[in-house]
Amino acid sequence: MTYLQCHLFPSDGIRSTTANGMVCTDDDEEYEELDEDDRDRFHDVLMWIGMCGRVDVIQSLNITAKLMEDRVALLVKSVQQMASNQPVTAYRQIHEDLHWLLLISINLLCEPNEDDRALIPEDLFDYASSDAVGDEISVQYILSLGSSQSPANDHIARLLVAVLRLCQIENDAFQAGFVHLLSPQVGSSLMFWLSEFASAYVMPREADYWKLSVRLILLFGGDSTLAPWLIEFCVAKIGSNLAVWLTEEKVLQDTARLLLTLTQNRDRSTALFNMASFLTIAEKVATNVPPVATMPSGARKMLAEAVVLVTSAKADSERKEQFWNMIFSNFSQKLDAIIGQEELVAQRYTERVISEVCAAFEGFIGFSKASRLFNAQMLFTHLLPRFEQSVKILDIYHDYSEVVELVLELYLSTSEHLIRFFDHTELEQLFQSTLAMLQVYAKHSQGRNGLNVEEEQHEDVKLLLQILSKYAGEAILRDDVATGGNATDVVVCGLHILVPIMTLELLQFPDLCTEYYSLLNLLGQLSPKKLCLNLYNETFVALVESVRIGLTQFTSEVAGFCLDTIHSIAIFTSSQETVVDHLIKAVHLFLENLLTNLVSDNFDMDLLISASLAFQALVACDQRFYEEQVNRLLAKQGDAQGQQLLLAAFNEFSPSDFAVNSISAAKTKTKISFSQKFEQFLIQIRRVMCTK
Repeated sequence: MTYLQCHLFPSDGIRSTTANGMVCTDDDEEYEELDEDDRDRFHDVLMWIGMCGRVDVIQSLNITAKLMEDRVALLVKSVQQMASNQPVTAYRQIHEDLHWLLLISINLLCEPNEDDRALIPEDLFDYASSDAVGDEISVQYILSLGSSQSPANDHIARLLVAVLRLCQIENDAFQAGFVHLLSPQVGSSLMFWLSEFASAYVMPREADYWKLSVRLILLFGGDSTLAPWLIEFCVAKIGSNLAVWLTEEKVLQDTARLLLTLTQNRDRSTALFNMASFLTIAEKVATNVPPVATMPSGARKMLAEAVVLVTSAKADSERKEQFWNMIFSNFSQKLDAIIGQEELVAQRYTERVISEVCAAFEGFIGFSKASRLFNAQMLFTHLLPRFEQSVKILDIYHDYSEVVELVLELYLSTSEHLIRFFDHTELEQLFQSTLAMLQVYAKHSQGRNGLNVEEEQHEDVKLLLQILSKYAGEAILRDDVATGGNATDVVVCGLHILVPIMTLELLQFPDLCTEYYSLLNLLGQLSPKKLCLNLYNETFVALVESVRIGLTQFTSEVAGFCLDTIHSIAIFTSSQETVVDHLIKAVHLFLENLLTNLVSDNFDMDLLISASLAFQALVACDQRFYEEQVNRLLAKQGDAQGQQLLLAAFNEFSPSDFAVNSISAAKTKTKISFSQKFEQFLIQIRRVMCTK
């Protein structure tokens, strides 16, 4: 109750009141547009408030439902007054109250599972099973949007009706031309509320619960009257939002997300496929006509994904095939026509051509995100020619960042959602297209370096790193020699392009930095031979230098990746029968820097295991160089006591600890023993530091 009061205006709340209790007017308070939504900024807080509210769920639902009903009634009155040019006080306060009531109430009704999908909390099972909740009265109350007898004790129904009435108020304002009287923030929160409620309550998947209220199944299950009615209501609301909120990106994103949520359940998808209102939206998505054509990129991708998911779930194969052909042919034919234009190079920057190219790739990205076991084969058949076309598009639009990023995002989305369903032949086709794409990217990236990569242009480099990491990860999971070989060929090709770009300036971007070092670690696990021998000499030298920098200049996670990469390089180097010059130089550089880092007072003890493995493997490569470095460090000690303590630390190790057979992957017990010695070594080092 206290949390509610802090976010509501008087008389029910205490927000924005002066010292003497007077309510601030709209002019007294600044309403800033924040980059992050309240539901994201306060996600954890709202989740905990929902949990606390469910301790006394009946009281919490009753209070929240009453407040929602009151605010909706106030909004109706205020809109009517403003439409007739009558003065209205605290109009913005009503919108703010509605915004927070929507966020708080949905966190009371739902809780996220491991993959952040909304579910019905266990605390509501017993409430929903209570005899106080009358089924038929509740159903009629919802279907009539509150005009029939109110189920006084069914607070879930009261909350739902208040939200549906809010939707109806928005729709009425749309039709009357009073959009300017509405709040985009409330519109966005409203779509979020419906999305979470639909995910949890509308045709719920019984497999998600160890028990589920029979009453909830009767009210909202697949065989109920309410479930299809609610889905159709949501689809109608989605259609009106898409037609009206044309300039409000957040509202459109949340509206598209609502449609996507409705499709992420096969029962709901089947219901959607039989609704004319959904098919109208699907045709607009397939033909890319307004309002879809003017929507933000993220929303268009979600709509495309939703359309494919619905049509995939339909059992009627003939009708499904017909619909799929319509969806794919519209995007594909437009892209074919663009690529086939003789004057494409001259016309490539015209608004019409760029718009159609972007729309096509946004559609393909959405299609790839809709990948499921039951539609993967059909999706790949339709998408394979688009990978070949993407190489041509990248060549033409190599200097247009928006198109470059969309092309790369198609490969990334495929690697995230579709690749796990590929067989070896399909993987090979994808890898070949990726190699062709990388070659085109490299052709237009010559002479590029971190100094002239502007801040807003680093996204394509990050996307490339993510694509290569996904390929390497997939190869590791499959543990297949052929797949691993093909994947590493692609990764090595990518590193030839990316390593020269990865200067210290570019590595200052945290997300890009982490992706880069993670990729090096994955390649070291997948094929240390190709990491060590298949890179150009100048590329390998630059890679080694970047790993040296990563040991100390970035996050602990990055340092861990660097130590694991060093371990892979050292293990491979120690296994060679003859000395490989560039590898032994790398080993010397790494060992010198690692020793210097270990005897400093800023070594991160959380990295102990990774550091011990890297250290052991490095020394095994060249014990004579190790002894030289130890003597160098001893000579730098200014007093005899410090030398003795440091020597005692290094004497924790014996020559047998660094024998090549001791660092074999099969010697697990040996590794544990060495790790314990290494920990004692670090403790001794700390004593040396304390004497200074």
